[in-house]
Amino acid sequence: MFTLKNMKKFGVVFLSICVLVCALGCWIGVFSPSTSTEIADAATNDSYYANLNENLTGTAFRAELASLITSTHKYNPTYDGLRNIFDESDADPNKSGNILWFYTGTSVSFNGSFSTGTNREHVWPKNAGNAFPETSDAGSDAHHLRPTNSSLNSTRSNNSFGEVPQTVGNIVKENGSSSYDNLCYQANDTFYPGEGYRGATARILMYVQTRWGDKYNLSFVLGNGYNKTIGDIEDLFKWHLEEPPTAEEIARNEAVYAVQGNRNPFIDHPEYAEMIYCHDGENYNDELQACVDKYGSYLSGGQGGSSDVEVTSLSITPSSTTIAANSTTRLTVTAYPTGASSAVTWSSSNSNIASVDNGIVTGVSAGTATITATSTKNPSIKATATISVKAISAITISGTPTKTKYMAGEKFNPAGLTVTATYTDNSTITIPTSDCQWLDGTTKLATLSQGTTTVLMRYGNFEKTITGITVEKSTTQTLTITRDSFSGSGGYAWTTWSAGGISGKAFMYPGNANSIQMNSSKTAQYIFNTTALPGDIVSITIKTTADKTWQVLTSSTPFSEGSGKATGGTVAGTVNSSTTGGSLSISGGGKYFALNYTSTGAVYIDEIVIVYNAESEGGNTHTHTPGDWIVDSNSTCAIQGSRHTECTGCGEVIDVESLPLENHKFGNWSATGNDKETRTCSVCGHSETRDAENQGGGSGTTHTHTPGEWIIDSTSTCAIQGSRHTECTGCGEVVDVETLPLESHKFGDWTATGNDKEIRTCSVCGHSETRDAENQGGGTDTPSGGTDTPGGGIDTPGGGNQGGNEGGDEVDQELIASFNTAVDAAQSATTMSEKFSAIKTALSLYNQMSSDEKALATGAFADLEDVIDAYNNAATVVNNESNKATENAIMLFAGTFSVLAFAAYFLLRR
Repeated sequence: MFTLKNMKKFGVVFLSICVLVCALGCWIGVFSPSTSTEIADAATNDSYYANLNENLTGTAFRAELASLITSTHKYNPTYDGLRNIFDESDADPNKSGNILWFYTGTSVSFNGSFSTGTNREHVWPKNAGNAFPETSDAGSDAHHLRPTNSSLNSTRSNNSFGEVPQTVGNIVKENGSSSYDNLCYQANDTFYPGEGYRGATARILMYVQTRWGDKYNLSFVLGNGYNKTIGDIEDLFKWHLEEPPTAEEIARNEAVYAVQGNRNPFIDHPEYAEMIYCHDGENYNDELQACVDKYGSYLSGGQGGSSDVEVTSLSITPSSTTIAANSTTRLTVTAYPTGASSAVTWSSSNSNIASVDNGIVTGVSAGTATITATSTKNPSIKATATISVKAISAITISGTPTKTKYMAGEKFNPAGLTVTATYTDNSTITIPTSDCQWLDGTTKLATLSQGTTTVLMRYGNFEKTITGITVEKSTTQTLTITRDSFSGSGGYAWTTWSAGGISGKAFMYPGNANSIQMNSSKTAQYIFNTTALPGDIVSITIKTTADKTWQVLTSSTPFSEGSGKATGGTVAGTVNSSTTGGSLSISGGGKYFALNYTSTGAVYIDEIVIVYNAESEGGNTHTHTPGDWIVDSNSTCAIQGSRHTECTGCGEVIDVESLPLENHKFGNWSATGNDKETRTCSVCGHSETRDAENQGGGSGTTHTHTPGEWIIDSTSTCAIQGSRHTECTGCGEVVDVETLPLESHKFGDWTATGNDKEIRTCSVCGHSETRDAENQGGGTDTPSGGTDTPGGGIDTPGGGNQGGNEGGDEVDQELIASFNTAVDAAQSATTMSEKFSAIKTALSLYNQMSSDEKALATGAFADLEDVIDAYNNAATVVNNESNKATENAIMLFAGTFSVLAFAAYFLLRR
């Protein structure tokens, strides 16, 4: 029978189809050049890269590629807007509603919130906005930012990338745990991503350096980098070759391309990395070419680690060596004949003595192990190396440091020192100083700070202190002025800038968000400081997008606003600015400067760097503003880690804190004879011994557990049972576990609902009970049916039990709570796109509910209907505005149709 309810359902579906047809007509007529079909075609036929000159290499080819991915970057999402991208770009293909955390691949639920364990990771560290803006440009580029676990991201901090020993003590915790599936490691200010995410990390960094490198002076380095540099480029390039683009990367590239309009070319064409970074004239070219020779090339259709030359034999260097427990050594493979692939798999004959990963061998315990490298091209071709592992009983340092006087910010040079390890068998070995950590004795940082008199040497779990070091305050400091130093917007005007505790003004165009834009035709053509520099100016460097000239004035008194060019002071000289930076050295330059633009036309300044003498005693100072804590090293059970905070203005270290030691990682108790038992920490080797007879056993291998007091693991609510356990007071093993009874519901007062019914609701879990109003003495709960909501487009669930009896089926209170939260978000959303996203989330959660759960969520669902009605009405109004901007038109099409389609979907399900 075609009832009124069926007519409503048909009406909603028909309305949805009408909206779709109308919207498509508008879309095709106005926006056809940007359809999703054309985007997919561009990705398929590779027309995106059609105009590149692939005969170029090095910086010439990089410039072409940078121009392409910059000119096609039509839309840059906001930092907050990434929440609406991650649920698509990083979706877990195997579990709806989940995303994959970067670096590890852990699948987690994601509802768009960055306050529940997921955050936005700048793979190239933003360094508190000093490398590039934190929340715009490179700071919000979806190709760059990835969702990660917040605690893992915090530990990674500003560290560079590279390979570190994969030991228990180096594991980076994810979500507070060290036992997740795909482990990351960190040591010596170096972060090592999980397997399968190392190549992806390299390709993201290559994209950032190509897309944003020129604007923010970002570059690669060998070894660890910091701020505007990143490393280790040799390891990154190796990962790029070892781990070709994955299906996850490829799908994500398409998703971000659909939003931003540009692509990550190193995913589409991994060979571009070799074409650029092996030939760009930097000091790492030889190392990267050696990586290609060793692991293979993507050029000519190669897939990394490939070679056309057949491998006939392998050799390992060194073929035998002795290392200490908890230390590492690197083995190198050479393939023969020349040109053959040296891609191998590594294995150890006994990983309890020595483990191996990608040629890095870690000593675990005393003994001898054989490390084998097996060719991936021909598994019958192998080479071996013998590794002897010895436990160290002592470390000694002899000699005198060649250099004892340093300036703050320098690193300690161990030249002149010899480090000797004594093994437990009384044999000794000289340890290369490069294998040791040399840290500031006070801050525990790799760079020395003013006033430090000691240096700390770390090797494995051993520490030694070197005295007699003098560290003086640096004689110069640096002030860097960029577009981010300026506030304001609009047209040309005198605009204030502030950087590093210094302020000033420039007559510039604040409307340009990317560069400091000035023009010779405007009212004034100069920039100056109003706050005195702490010391006299030493040099000035100016970087611009094209070659321009500047007159430099210096003075002991401040300049002021005016017309034309600044006057007064002393003419210090001329700077010829360029993309790489033009500099002028100044002698006795005073503490104030003015830069007169003397070329014609517009100028676009990327960066102005002022080097000045450090403040003298009693000179100008500024109040330090501490930034976020930066973890320098994680604690183990043997060595305390540390963290520090720096001034956001000048970068000086303000405070340093030691981190608490981790607990020992003990193995099981084992008999040692003489009625003794021992257990050993797997990290540091510390052992504990006890009397076996005192444990109640007598055999030396077992004992009778003595239960301690009950320990509450979680308290019960009226929806979820808590639990408690008891542990043995002798060995700490869990002896017993009990569940705790459910708490009683926290009901409010009975309230009338109409139809002679009353209802009361639990304030904790939302469970409701109904009764007949006339039966005030109790009785059986009466199911109440739902009713159609007129005009809403979505039926209210009907026919269910509005809470059921106490002994009924269990409901998912967390799901109901999530739905209520999503409805609240939909009500509070301020923009059309935010409201649509919240509605979509709420409806998705509602669809997962059982009939009992939907009955408990009736009130929230009614609120959602009101939100949908308001959204549809607003969307209709906006849709009738023919001159609305492209972005709003796109949103109206997607939003209006999708919401109505959702409504129709839920109606048809009923």
